[in-house]
Amino acid sequence: MSARLQIAGQLVRDGFSVELSLDVDLSEPLGVLGPTGAGKTTLLRIIAGLEPDFRGRVEVTLDGHRHIWAELDQGERVPVHRRGVGVVFQDSRLLPGRTVRANLDYAMQRARAVSSGHEMDHMVRALAIEPLLAQQVAVLSGGERQRVAIARALLSQPRLLLMDEPLAANDNAHRQEVIAFLLAWREQHRTPLIYVSHSVRELIRVAPRCLAMQHGQVIAEGKTADIARSGVKGSEAGVAGLEEARQTATVVSADAETGIVTLQVQPEDKDSLEQLSVGDQLVFETDYSAFGLGAPLQPEPGEDERESD
Repeated sequence: MSARLQIAGQLVRDGFSVELSLDVDLSEPLGVLGPTGAGKTTLLRIIAGLEPDFRGRVEVTLDGHRHIWAELDQGERVPVHRRGVGVVFQDSRLLPGRTVRANLDYAMQRARAVSSGHEMDHMVRALAIEPLLAQQVAVLSGGERQRVAIARALLSQPRLLLMDEPLAANDNAHRQEVIAFLLAWREQHRTPLIYVSHSVRELIRVAPRCLAMQHGQVIAEGKTADIARSGVKGSEAGVAGLEEARQTATVVSADAETGIVTLQVQPEDKDSLEQLSVGDQLVFETDYSAFGLGAPLQPEPGEDERESD
């Protein structure tokens, strides 16, 4: 079935603005990348109906049917709960004071159709949250909360799935397992997916095409690999790529005068970086200092650690 998203309008609030003119195909997963503050989360919130200050039109085609979710010139706006959108935010936003199982049961009660217990059992095992079902969400680590949030969104059987840095708090092993499960689930259910991530490697695996955002506007649209490759040359769309290399590569040298940072590729990067072999070096021709990256750079600390008060 065809799936499409069209948005035209703007949001202006507290010195921040987003101006959108989009007409994108959602028959395949769509990625969104860009630096912090580019408007990526706001875009998802506009689609979900969570931004009352947005002035404009939101139209979607899902399962071959056209829906107008916002037409503010005529004062029309479809409420959030009637859009059937599943949203996974970076901070998970689980129901407080409840167990993991209670959060998942709540999603199943609100699902568009009856979900089987078998589907839930398979999902909790695939997302490695089965041992957590009886725990209160307050005691979970950041990575665990995100995986519970993903399960909750999928169990609600959304018509459109919006994911905003859904795996940022997970380690690499969990990321790979969850992405594999997510892609298989999406293929089975054919649910349109919009996926926001700073990780170019993650986006290349999840979404064949992506949008690059900067200063509240979409500055590029195309194949994810092409946009990621253009970022290696230091374009604004490539800031996420630089951040990803900072996390997953070892610095060989950093020249403060030329702004060239040379990094050693780790084995797990090989599949997502074209025309490279393990042991090659990446040279990012950009002023890394402009993004607050001092020399020498160091790999990020381990993720998915328990949070401390």
